[in-house]
Amino acid sequence: MSISERLQELDELYRNGTLLREEYEAARRRVLEEPGAFAGAQQLEEIRIQNEIAQLDREWLLERENYMLPTRYGHRRVPGKTGSVLGGIVAVGFGILWTGMASSMAAIGGGPFNFFPFVGVLFILFGAGMSVVGFMKSVQHDEAQRRYQRRRAEIQNRARVS
Repeated sequence: MSISERLQELDELYRNGTLLREEYEAARRRVLEEPGAFAGAQQLEEIRIQNEIAQLDREWLLERENYMLPTRYGHRRVPGKTGSVLGGIVAVGFGILWTGMASSMAAIGGGPFNFFPFVGVLFILFGAGMSVVGFMKSVQHDEAQRRYQRRRAEIQNRARVS
């Protein structure tokens, strides 16, 4: 018989007049003070905390997607700060090299080579832009991950306390 059923039975006996007020209170206290009386409540609290952590983990996986960039083969990854800066340096360096070479070719040959320096400038702008975007997404990801870890630790600490 569950605790709630036993308490309902005691309540019914009291309302029928079978138990006096003092007897009812004493019996109710004994039922509530029995070892394991609230084991079910503790299990429910543990399940609630586990569900809260699982929900937080699912939300983090969805939020993490916002910070990812596509890779060459269709996968997605969170950009790193170092990789973003190095990629930007390489792209800008190549763009500067391209622009310098194309400018000298345009000065010597003219004709169809006149637009090549423009391509180098576009390469510089694109490389610098992608570097900044990757760096910013990396910073945002790190901040969001710290918030997630802090919230997860708070929930786990609450579970240890209760």
